[in-house]
Amino acid sequence: MKALFFDVDGTLVDIKTHRVPESTQIALREAQKNRNKIFIATGRSHTILDLPGLPNDLIDGYVTLNGAVCLAGGTTVRLTKIPSDAVKTLSGICIQKNYTCLFVTMDGMIVANPDEKFRTGFQEYFNLGPIPVTGFEAMLHQDIYQMTVFFTEEVEKELSKI
Repeated sequence: MKALFFDVDGTLVDIKTHRVPESTQIALREAQKNRNKIFIATGRSHTILDLPGLPNDLIDGYVTLNGAVCLAGGTTVRLTKIPSDAVKTLSGICIQKNYTCLFVTMDGMIVANPDEKFRTGFQEYFNLGPIPVTGFEAMLHQDIYQMTVFFTEEVEKELSKI
């Protein structure tokens, strides 16, 4: 028996259709018949892994949020939250610079200071429904497993020089 790990976006899920192609489903079923365990390994949140065209009985476990939340056989195997002082520091920078920040908890995703680019560039790109909006202060009292800060390409170029 082997464990096979697959990414989601562009690997299991077609970026244009937001679906798992039938050919992929057939290949995964064949791998399962050959006694392989099928895992998803992704930067995505475990809360947005309802993938059209992918039957849940095909998946044995998940490595989500780049390893921060790991689930197997319906059991939580690993949780690694971001230290609260790091959440506070990064939130302070976002407030100061007026950045959008997406927070991921065990219950889902919450966004602080969203702008139109966030809605079109993130929500539409990943075919997501509405994401609840909050203030940064409210997130300081939550267990946070991932933070994603959104800023312009110009800011990215500046930060890459550091």
